[in-house]
Formats: sequence, structure tokens, C-alpha cells
Amino acid sequence: MLESKLTKAAQAILKNNALIITSGSGMLADCPLSGKSFEGTKIPVFRGTAGLWRHYPALKQKLIGFDDFIVEEFFKEDPATFWYVWGDLLQKYQLARPHKGFRRLADIIAIAGKTRKSFIFHEGVDNFYLREGFPANR
Repeated sequence: MLESKLTKAAQAILKNNALIITSGSGMLADCPLSGKSFEGTKIPVFRGTAGLWRHYPALKQKLIGFDDFIVEEFFKEDPATFWYVWGDLLQKYQLARPHKGFRRLADIIAIAGKTRKSFIFHEGVDNFYLREGFPANR
């Protein structure tokens, strides 16, 4: 059944000369962590302040929202907390591995014959597309 869905998606793409794919942090939501020393089994995805607070309760105690956290002023006022959170996230990204959705996307592109005529624009910092074998430039 999955193969038929992939084939249908690829057929829809066949009519185009090229393929541009946009991807956001939601693509990371199901990426499993391979390390056992972290809370949870997947990479945290911050969809607003609630996501940040769920993974970093110390920020919730101080009522620091996501928009407050990602600005230069917060870095200057509390560099230890800033680096703690970003260091923790970096470790999680390094221990995580791409989920099967990355491979399925590559399959769709290949079935459609757009391997050399596709471009993925991803706003994340995770490097997962490269880790799954997508070229840096197409």
C-alpha cells in the first residue's frame, strides 16, 4: 500500500521540470535519539513557548518564552542558561538519526526521476538531509 502511495506521489510530480521541497522543524519531530542519557526518545520540537517549557522547566519557572530566549539580550543576561539549552540540543541532534520519512521523500524524488532536478530548502540546523544521503547541492 505504501509503495502505491509513493508511486502516486511520484506520478503527480512527473509533469514538472523540477521539484522544490520546503521543510521545517516539524520534519524532526519523529527523529529518534540513539542515546539513553536523555529525557524522552525523540528530538524536542519547539512549537511555541509550551514546547520549550516542556523540555526545559527552568525556563518555565522564570517565565522565559521562546521569543525571549532566542534574542541577544537573553544571551547577554544569562549566558549559562543559553549555552546549557543550546548545548543540550546540539547533543541531541548529534545522537539523533533521521526517521524513515527522509528515506520516503528520497524514494518519491527517485521514482519521479527528479534526483538531479530537485532542491530541498530546510530551515533546520540538524543536517539530517545530508546524513540521509541527500546531496548538499543539486
